[in-house]
Formats: sequence, C-alpha cells, structure tokens
Amino acid sequence: MSASPPIRQVLLLGDSTALGVDSGDPLSGIPHCIASDFPHSRVTVKAGDAMHVHDLARQFPRDSRVYDVLLIMCGGPDVLHFTPLRRISRILRQVIALARERSPLVIVANGTHLGAAPLRHWPVESLLSSRARRVADIFRRVCQESDVKFVDFTFPKEIDPFTQDPGRFFDCQGMRPSAHAYSLCYRLIRSRTPLSLALEPTAG
Repeated sequence: MSASPPIRQVLLLGDSTALGVDSGDPLSGIPHCIASDFPHSRVTVKAGDAMHVHDLARQFPRDSRVYDVLLIMCGGPDVLHFTPLRRISRILRQVIALARERSPLVIVANGTHLGAAPLRHWPVESLLSSRARRVADIFRRVCQESDVKFVDFTFPKEIDPFTQDPGRFFDCQGMRPSAHAYSLCYRLIRSRTPLSLALEPTAG
C-alpha cells in the first residue's frame, strides 16, 4: 500500500485581490483555484479586504510553521489611497524578510489595474494608471533585491487586457475585478512562477 502524498502548505497574505471578493463567483478566488488544481495542498488565508502593505506583517500566523509557498497579493489600496512610495518600499522589504523565514518560495503580486475600471474616467483613469505603474516598479525592484518572485498585473496600455476588455474583467458595477480577472491573475501566477513545481505531490 503506497503512502499518501504529503500535504503541501500554502500561506496567502494580502488584500481583496488575494480573496476574490465581490467577483460574483465564490469559486473564482485564488485560494479556491490553488486548492482545486492542487488537491493535496492546504491553503491558509490571512488576507483581508482593503488591507494595505502596512497591514501585512500582522497577517503572519503567530506559530513557527514553514510553508511550501507563501503568496502575497497586495497594493491596490495603496494605489487608491496614495500611500507614500518610500513607505511602501520600506515596509515591503520588511514583509519579504519575514516571508523568506517562513517559506522557500515567496511570490509577490501587485493589485489589478484599477485605472482600467469602467467607472474611472480621465483624469482619474490616467492618475491611477500612472500611480499603479509606479507602485509596480517599487514592487519589482524590492523583489529583485530580495530574490523573490514578482508577478506584475499592470501592462502597457496597448496590451493591457483589463483596459481592452473592462466589461469582462470588472464587475457589473464597473469597480471590482470580476471572476475572469481573478482567473487571469491565477494563470499568470502559475505560468510565471514555480508554483506548480512547489505544490506537486511526491511519494511520501
């Protein structure tokens, strides 16, 4: 009789992007996508709606458990509320240092392109788009310096799926990412990081 594959442990921190809230489909969120694709994984979700980068440190479990994957998805509220860029950089470095103590694979992803939401019009759209790119640049630089994986959900306007098809990637109110948006985010994470390799079961 063969041994059961070991349970892979995943810790998910961040804001509503990590939860898939208000997508219209409770099964569209990142935690469900991971659990569905990797049934031998256990996803611990500590993310919360409207959380900022400065909230991340409080989301770490108080135990000393080490996870196979630690996924951080955040930045949207910091774009909207204009968190100072230097503060984002400083705090993200601290959070990543904590994360590297808890997992051999740390993945960081930023928020979806809020400036592309149908109810955002010029000059708000332009302002938020510019702000989102600057925050993404900080995420990219800090992740490179910290040697962790970064998945960027901002794209040049001419190839940005959120801008090209906002009716598909935002909810009926034109504000929140839709189930299609969360599905796209998950596919990008899988294709651009070793997530699958880290969560594949092996014989115990």
